[in-house]
Amino acid sequence: EVTVKAYGLDPIPAQSEVLVTIIDGTTETSLTSANVLAVTGNAQAGLISEMTLKLLMPAFTSAGVFTCRIERVEGSPKVLTEFLYEYFNPPVASNLEQSDATVKGQTAAKDGASTALRISNFPAIASGGDVSVTFGSVASYVLDYKNFKGGVWLQVMVPPALNLSPGVVALKVQYVGAEAIPRGGVTGQTYVRAPKVASVDFTYFVPQPEVLAVRWCEGCQTGRTCLVNGRCLKGVRPKENSAPLRGVGTLTVVLRNMPVVPHNPLTGELAAAAKASISASLGSTSVASLSRVVFQDGDLSAFELSMPSASAGEVLAEMSVQPADAPVPATASFTFSFFDDNTALDCFECRKPSSEGTPFRVTITNFLIS
Repeated sequence: EVTVKAYGLDPIPAQSEVLVTIIDGTTETSLTSANVLAVTGNAQAGLISEMTLKLLMPAFTSAGVFTCRIERVEGSPKVLTEFLYEYFNPPVASNLEQSDATVKGQTAAKDGASTALRISNFPAIASGGDVSVTFGSVASYVLDYKNFKGGVWLQVMVPPALNLSPGVVALKVQYVGAEAIPRGGVTGQTYVRAPKVASVDFTYFVPQPEVLAVRWCEGCQTGRTCLVNGRCLKGVRPKENSAPLRGVGTLTVVLRNMPVVPHNPLTGELAAAAKASISASLGSTSVASLSRVVFQDGDLSAFELSMPSASAGEVLAEMSVQPADAPVPATASFTFSFFDDNTALDCFECRKPSSEGTPFRVTITNFLIS
């Protein structure tokens, strides 16, 4: 919808008496016409008359600046006035480098928090402030830009999703900088232009939990956590993804993207009202139960679990965390091995007369010879 004002017309024609035609200014060929929605006027004695037209401009297939001619349907003078009107190709978004992010705004970009895209049919910008960027209804901003002929490349920050909700939103880029003076315009005059907006789909998702580290200690350090500076009791290095089958010691599992469970940060104990369920199944028959929460910081979590006894061999393990308000647990899989570290002595022909004094052979299992 466009508003046009014309001055000095007397008498001011009625709406039904006005025709607005878009013409080729070079060939004077009529191309199409606009719909006249309303005509109002002010023609008081001694004052220059003012006519206001509200027009609904038609869609058009060609970009360019065209002449719009306001004419009387009948009567003289036939042509009342003319004005210039521009049609432009709409901006188009393409080459979106990161098309998705976690609901917290994390992407696969090098900085972990941005995406980049190319906008064609877009004005050159002088700063990031010339562009409005939104992900759905959440505002963002420009980190970097490069103008090219007919458009601009933008790197933009990806904000967290609204209410941390997964789904597809519209990534919209709108030009909000100063508009160039249109052909035939006057310097210093304000011209209202149609918004230049490009849009592309962007997806937010809930990331899957993953196991980052699994470490076993037979003895724990004194204090809040079993591991201190990555070492067990007496500075012993923990075993990675393995433990003896005897069912002793403490397992520390570090994960990413696990749900938060209420706990006492001083002791690691679950809050009494939390009613959360946390465990690790180590194969089909062995389950490690929670001892305490080591920490939960941002996307990272760590839990200490007491070890069950098991049979020797490699198993598929699964860490499970289910807050009280979650319908299903969040799980993350990893491989784990149980080994036999029991020391055993076996001999052949162990009974010999004491008088003979002959040697005999023995087999010792899991015995360290230094």
